[in-house]
Amino acid sequence: MLASGDGANFRTLVTMPGPQGYRGGSVRTFAFPEVTARFFRVELDAAPLTPAATMAGGPVVPAKEYTLTEAVLHSGGRVDRWEDKAAFSLLFEYETVPTPAVAPAAQIRRSDIVDLTPRMSKDGTLNWEVPPGKWTILRMGYSLTGSKNRPAPPSGLGYEADKLSRKYMEAYFHGYIDPIAQALGPLFGKSLRYLMMDSWEAGAQNWTDEMINEFRARRGYDPLPTFPRWPGGWSRAPK
Repeated sequence: MLASGDGANFRTLVTMPGPQGYRGGSVRTFAFPEVTARFFRVELDAAPLTPAATMAGGPVVPAKEYTLTEAVLHSGGRVDRWEDKAAFSLLFEYETVPTPAVAPAAQIRRSDIVDLTPRMSKDGTLNWEVPPGKWTILRMGYSLTGSKNRPAPPSGLGYEADKLSRKYMEAYFHGYIDPIAQALGPLFGKSLRYLMMDSWEAGAQNWTDEMINEFRARRGYDPLPTFPRWPGGWSRAPK
């Protein structure tokens, strides 16, 4: 991404590696320090690496053509490559992609955040006397990724289990192993003593039922107040 004041002399704002990581995403957010310019330009000069080339350290080569669906410039702060950091695609080294400093005017203060959870009824109706100002109401939830195990015969095909949950994984293993134990009877644990499950093909998982409680226990603070500040750029409230 480059910027220019006269349309002739451009300076680089941020180098965008593009979807070159292993199973890289097609939607990316790149953060850069606040800048004012008349012209902005996106330069594309390399083809995305395939997963095999990524793991083998393959060379970067130009593509024959490029398809850029949309490029949007935001005035508010954004977390650099937040889609990757949220596990919508794979990112192996978070430390190498820090978010640059955000101008105070683009930041969201914790004191400006109101937790509306107690004001929402079970049917999703929000009952809130909105204070004066301009507010952004953010509702967050989670669902299945839709990922299914593969390859598998029809009798063994289904949604991926929650790998971040001890409870669900124990239930999964019981469903997987118990029928074998019943079929083998006294041979189970003698002739058959070990089981190896190989090859992770489920993509990435970024949530589980006990995520909030586990986060509080492991990190020592409540993550909920930070949610509206991440990925950032939501309208400050009030204004």
